[in-house]
Amino acid sequence: MRTIIATLALLLTAPTWVAAQNDDHPQPRAEGYAFFGVGAGADPRYPLILTESHISRPVVEHGGLGGEFFLYKGLALGPEVGYEHWGAFNQEAGIGSVDLFYHFRPRGSRGKFEPFLLGGYTLKFQPHYYPSGSNLGGGVNLWLSRHAALRLEFRDELGLGVSPSPNGWQQTPEFRAGVTFR
Repeated sequence: MRTIIATLALLLTAPTWVAAQNDDHPQPRAEGYAFFGVGAGADPRYPLILTESHISRPVVEHGGLGGEFFLYKGLALGPEVGYEHWGAFNQEAGIGSVDLFYHFRPRGSRGKFEPFLLGGYTLKFQPHYYPSGSNLGGGVNLWLSRHAALRLEFRDELGLGVSPSPNGWQQTPEFRAGVTFR
């Protein structure tokens, strides 16, 4: 009788052991992220303030949420929504973007370090503001567990200014920190 009970217990718990040994867990087809960023931006009323002595670029605070939907291996497409605050000028804007990502680690790997590049279209919602532009950047996901990572990113938003400026372009480089979750 002991042999039968031991055999049944072994058979019932064997699938758990096999799953624990298997490193080939299927990777999710989507990831989400939340972030807070700080950068330097142009005055929302004038793309660049030039005086004889200096160029003024106020601090920009940016927070938001996004997602990535994997299309093929490391290639992903995703939306992002957020909020920007231009500190020195007390201006605010809603911001949205659609981006294409490329993650350099194969989706099936169990790596903890996952660099990525991104680029896309940005739309800002605020009267008398730059309505559109592009964004380029890159970063890294540092996976702390199977479902959560520290996300570090640099992103530069570029857009055609609506007010006169020396070169016609508005630029907002920023550093971001956040979390990625599966």
